[in-house]
Amino acid sequence: MIRAMLADADQVSAEMLQKQVGSLCPQVSLSDMAHSSEDARELVQKLNPELIFLIKV
Repeated sequence: MIRAMLADADQVSAEMLQKQVGSLCPQVSLSDMAHSSEDARELVQKLNPELIFLIKV
């Protein structure tokens, strides 16, 4: 399982991407989502993800 997180300022597009990743990439586990650069930085330090989807923060 690949640990991943998603950072996107737009909550609607973040949720859409989360659903797509969940259905198309079952080996990717989206641990959490951030909606600002500050939140993203904190989550990276906390979760240590292997993959980060960085859209627009």
